[in-house]
Amino acid sequence: MRLYRKDIISSHNLIFETAPDIWQNGFPVGNGHFGAMVYQPEGSIEFAVSKLDVWDRRADLPPRVPFSEIKRIIAEEPENLIPLLATESKRMSGQLPGPKPCGKLNISFDKGFIEPTIFDKTQTLNLYEGICQGSYEISTKQMGFTAFVSPYKNLLVVKMEDLWTDDKLKFAYIQEITLSREIDHNLGMPAVFHKDGLSYIRYKFPDGFEYAMAFLVDGIDVHQMELYPDSLKIKVMLDYQKKRRYSYYIYLAVATSIDSEDPQDRVCDILKTAKEEGYIVTERKHKRWWRTFWEKSAVQFDNKFIEALWYFSLYQFASSSRGDVAPGLFGLWNASKNPPWCGDYHGDINMAMTYWSIFSTNHIELGEPFFKTFGKLLPVFKKQTQELYQIDGVKFPIATLDTGVELCGDYYRMMQCTTGFYALIFWNWYLYTKDKKVLEKDIFPVLEEGAKFYLALTEEKDGCVIIGPSWAPEQGPIPAYNVNNDLGLIKPLWKAYVEACDILKKSSPYREKVEYYLRRFPEYPQKDGEFLDSLTAGDFIGLCHPGLLAMVVPGNDVDSESPLAPVALKTLHNFLSERTIRRSFRGRISSACDLTWPWLLAVSVRLRDISYAEHILMDIAISEFLKPNGMFAFIGGGIFRSREEKRMAYKPEGAPVPYISPSEFIPAGKCVAIHALFALSCSKRGKEQMMSMLQQPSGFLYAIDEMLLQSYGGCIRIFPAVPLCLGKNCAFDKLLAEGGFEVSATMEDRKTVYVKIRSLCGGICRLKMYNIKEEKIVFKTSTGKVVKPEKLSDGIYQWDTVKGETYIWKGRGFKKVIQKVESPSVKVFIDLRGNPITYGKKGHIFEE
Repeated sequence: MRLYRKDIISSHNLIFETAPDIWQNGFPVGNGHFGAMVYQPEGSIEFAVSKLDVWDRRADLPPRVPFSEIKRIIAEEPENLIPLLATESKRMSGQLPGPKPCGKLNISFDKGFIEPTIFDKTQTLNLYEGICQGSYEISTKQMGFTAFVSPYKNLLVVKMEDLWTDDKLKFAYIQEITLSREIDHNLGMPAVFHKDGLSYIRYKFPDGFEYAMAFLVDGIDVHQMELYPDSLKIKVMLDYQKKRRYSYYIYLAVATSIDSEDPQDRVCDILKTAKEEGYIVTERKHKRWWRTFWEKSAVQFDNKFIEALWYFSLYQFASSSRGDVAPGLFGLWNASKNPPWCGDYHGDINMAMTYWSIFSTNHIELGEPFFKTFGKLLPVFKKQTQELYQIDGVKFPIATLDTGVELCGDYYRMMQCTTGFYALIFWNWYLYTKDKKVLEKDIFPVLEEGAKFYLALTEEKDGCVIIGPSWAPEQGPIPAYNVNNDLGLIKPLWKAYVEACDILKKSSPYREKVEYYLRRFPEYPQKDGEFLDSLTAGDFIGLCHPGLLAMVVPGNDVDSESPLAPVALKTLHNFLSERTIRRSFRGRISSACDLTWPWLLAVSVRLRDISYAEHILMDIAISEFLKPNGMFAFIGGGIFRSREEKRMAYKPEGAPVPYISPSEFIPAGKCVAIHALFALSCSKRGKEQMMSMLQQPSGFLYAIDEMLLQSYGGCIRIFPAVPLCLGKNCAFDKLLAEGGFEVSATMEDRKTVYVKIRSLCGGICRLKMYNIKEEKIVFKTSTGKVVKPEKLSDGIYQWDTVKGETYIWKGRGFKKVIQKVESPSVKVFIDLRGNPITYGKKGHIFEE
């Protein structure tokens, strides 16, 4: 069954009937390496511009304690461990490394002798074409703009055009076009100048890195130029005595010293080429790229709100992850000179979760920045691991720059989970492509170095395998041993390493030891039928992260059919209600943590607890984190209608506790980390002001895909966990499964009625279809050949596929119904508290 991409995706255009006025709630446009947030602050249109390789790479770090000394202190002076580690947290200055914004391009509304007043301003994002359009209307005219970022060069293109003018309009207006960069005293001052018809900001950082940003205006004469310390301005005149309607173009480009020895020359070349090529050709190429992109996969649900979020989340990620450089926490959607957590690469679930969705959505190409960045840094990490840990292997940093330096010190550096998180993304690259050349060249080195690192942390004591010392991410005792977060990643990493050795026929001096520990791998620590944070914890404690469920996702060791499924389910259900200290408002079972809801959603789907998955999706993710611009706030919030209601919500149920306290146990129960609680927003406007991390939309995509299609452990599962909120009818086209199988399927009236599988690599296909009536399953190939799969136990079928062949099954009653496609509109969901949560924004200025 074909899903008609253009009609479906266009129905989910993001519509603001009153344009956003802050960049955090703006519309993202980007080519995966360069982009902008588009919004309309008071009296203007603005673009907050970013590029992924613009970083302050200076890391002002204190000396680090050798790991050998840490282990000695643990053995001989355990009371001195935390004071010793604390010496690593002191910085010599207030300078913060990390990604930095490039600047802002501002286009003013019309200015005249008497300042015109605004009647309306709107903005729309055309998802299918990757184009942002908007307009503003004053008393005498309406002017529109069209903006996009070229997929092929670091070029922002803006077309300004009159859409309507009053017949009586006979005088001149001025528009000001301003390029600016907020002054950052840690970086010094930029150079600002005009040259050869281009307007430049050139910024050289103290470490020698520099970037150049420039724009040119085409199609209208420049009236005046002005220079300021941190900005430059040009003015264009719209003289309506001479002309009825105006249109002109603005081209803006950014280049860095990584792109070219002379970024100014590179920018000049980009802009001159763009002008010569012209707007029409540039736009045509841009639309063609997005049309090709959307052909890779598609979904369709009865629930158009969730359907819209699926497409927007994929659009957003594709706009922020292409090319050679991996995006940091906030990707391109950052206009802050000092973003939270420095906006860097976080190895504690954040970077891994950001790339969970590239496989199932059939967009592995969006993972290229991840694989290139961290593959290139592997030798750096290896050298650093030797220096910091005296271990032959690789410890991926907790937080790092694109240089690979470990930014984290103190007890944070004791988290040992990072290598597992990163390595499993590399391993999935092979599982979904079966590319042996990539396995040998790019993936195996990561697996082997990671396996070696964890072997160095492993020993036997009294007949038991102990892995550590470690620290569960942001919670529990330190040092900790047999941390569930670690175990849930180390086990699949070691298994992957052994399997990779077999596939590549490699003899390895480490394999025997890995297999030895796999046979004796420790049990996941638990108590009373619930997973514990670690063996060291020994009892239930207050938690920050749901990492104790890593053996479910992303570890793939526990699922709904596992003997440990009841333990995982109890742990899942108790996490928000009984265990987490990052609590939401009084009276709510929710979370004040950005990474918690996507992780718990993915776990609940894998465990096939569809009612709990629906609760997390609708009552937490969408109700508390979703912003009108389709992006998720990195810290959620609520909507309160009075001061009294708001103030009561911030009164915690339970004892206030430190945000992080490794030196003492935080008891399980209703304890509250005040730091997390008071970061929550308490109004619609407050949520709009929150920045957005990339991990949340990716986690959302991954979980939605897993409702439709799961593939792990050598088996593909069709519609395994579809919650009622998606509707009775669902379809997906060309989602990707392990083994290199493109899968399409249709569910009608909650019954699976159609499955199509295209084998990209050949080999055995093992399949389980949920909610089917037929007892006998027969597939037909594209040529009409009948294929009768072998039926295995528990409703699983398998057959040997031919590379490139397609296999189709149609159930009884399959109607090939084409679901209705709605017209584009602002989508509204009423949450359980009666609050309207919107995708888009209703209400024009003139209606207010």
